[in-house]
Amino acid sequence: MLWKKEKPNFPEVEFDGERYYVVSIKDLANLDGYKVKFKGVVEDKPEVIYYAAGWAWSISSRIIEEDHGHMTVFRISGYEVRFKGVALVRKGEKVVIYGKIKDGCVEARVIEGQYAIFKS
Repeated sequence: MLWKKEKPNFPEVEFDGERYYVVSIKDLANLDGYKVKFKGVVEDKPEVIYYAAGWAWSISSRIIEEDHGHMTVFRISGYEVRFKGVALVRKGEKVVIYGKIKDGCVEARVIEGQYAIFKS
């Protein structure tokens, strides 16, 4: 039997057709598996990592874009934020993150920086 996830008691906001719970950084630990929106300051220099899966010479890796690409990784108040794509944010910048919490890490779908919005 399938059970519905319990709805947390936080305000909701819609962005790009997705619904996110507006939370503070302190509440992130209790919301594993939920889509959240929160604000914070980038703690350290972000890392832009190139990742590849499969064989470089295979046709499937050339056709399917999801097998390779760039990932930007940084921390906000001790939480690791991962964004599939290149996000040009810097240490000390105030950002708004829209993403899903998975295993104590935030998988960002949108990063709203001071100068630009990055979507994946």
